[in-house]
Amino acid sequence: SYYPVYEYYAGGKNITKESNIGYGKVLFKEGEKITVYYDPNHVEKHYVVEMKTTLLTNIFMAVGFSLIVVGMIALIIWKKVTS
Repeated sequence: SYYPVYEYYAGGKNITKESNIGYGKVLFKEGEKITVYYDPNHVEKHYVVEMKTTLLTNIFMAVGFSLIVVGMIALIIWKKVTS
């Protein structure tokens, strides 16, 4: 996976962060400017606009989670029936 590293200037210092979310493809070119919002009172708390999840990503995660739950329920029912 690709974990983007980005840097922003806030509170009088440069802050370098590595994303805690891995991606399957490179999102940014080195040196590319991105938008970072941060809390002026806690400059380490930040949000990178370009790294937000998309609707499609959320749909895939919801479907995947639902399939896991359905599979677990089916397994529990199957074990009760065969016991």
